[in-house]
Amino acid sequence: MTRRQLKIGISIWSFTPNTGGLQAHAQNLCKHLRLRGHEVTVITRSATRIPVRDDYLFFNEPADDIHVNGVPVRVLCLSYAWSPVLWIILKLAARPAATGLAATLYEMVAAAPARAAFAGFDIIHHVGHATALAGFAAAQAAKRHGTPFLVQPTAHPFNFGDSKLDFQLYRQSNRLLVHTCYERDYFTSRGINCPIDVVYNGIEDRADGQGDRFRAKHRIEGPMILYIGRKAVDKGYPLMVEAFKFLQKKIRQ
Repeated sequence: MTRRQLKIGISIWSFTPNTGGLQAHAQNLCKHLRLRGHEVTVITRSATRIPVRDDYLFFNEPADDIHVNGVPVRVLCLSYAWSPVLWIILKLAARPAATGLAATLYEMVAAAPARAAFAGFDIIHHVGHATALAGFAAAQAAKRHGTPFLVQPTAHPFNFGDSKLDFQLYRQSNRLLVHTCYERDYFTSRGINCPIDVVYNGIEDRADGQGDRFRAKHRIEGPMILYIGRKAVDKGYPLMVEAFKFLQKKIRQ
């Protein structure tokens, strides 16, 4: 069977692959989609620096078209003429009861630039949740262009990515991609009616590390358990501590 080559727009609020797992995942997704013959472009608010505080609303990249590690990037710029409305969005987004209104105003502000940035794709794939509201611009652009809108929530139910605002975004998708059956069942139980595909977590086949050098640098001898991630509940840090205690009792030097 001949596989159709697609033009895919990857939506993500910030595309700085060297700064976090979500961005690194998006970069790997682009890489492997391109290896399969698809044309992939990232649409984002920032690609040259990590947004801090109110940057997600008020910072615009100086150039419209950027390449990050070989991946073409279209920048979603918001007009400074909307600054008074952006200030209102900033204040509303900080209040849980008003986040829905913040998203609606963001869709209005981002309508024209998003329509241009997301034009010409066969599918729009949003990676992430409702963080920084960028997904709502992608959803509205997809609706205006009649383009299928796919969301990969990368959520941690009961910790992150499961707020009322997040579900407001998920309900606009034509399809969800999730990493576990647990997530699928969770979203279904919360009233998500669109098709949900479980794709599990792909791990790159990497064998280019230098374990001996790492051990020598940090003076480690014997069995080693390495945890890489933020010290946060939604990253599984407490579970990792318990697992370490369990393995420490079983593994003796």
